[in-house]
Amino acid sequence: MSIRREQAGIETRVREIYETRIRYGYRCVHVLLRREGRKNNTKRTHTIYNEVGLEPRNKTPRHRIKAKVREDRCAASRVNAVWAMD
Repeated sequence: MSIRREQAGIETRVREIYETRIRYGYRCVHVLLRREGRKNNTKRTHTIYNEVGLEPRNKTPRHRIKAKVREDRCAASRVNAVWAMD
């Protein structure tokens, strides 16, 4: 059996895992492949993951922290009226 034919089977399985578990990176995919009994190197899994063109999707934050609105500085009306930190 050629390596390319064996890799094709792994590529399809990696794509199937990625479609069901969107947030999984190559390491989690590698663990699932190992549990299925496929003897594969982590680096090889990473290479296949990149060749297929997969990237884990970023998790959007549920609560967006809004920056506090800064108050405009008032102009100094006399000496030592406005202080600033260096």
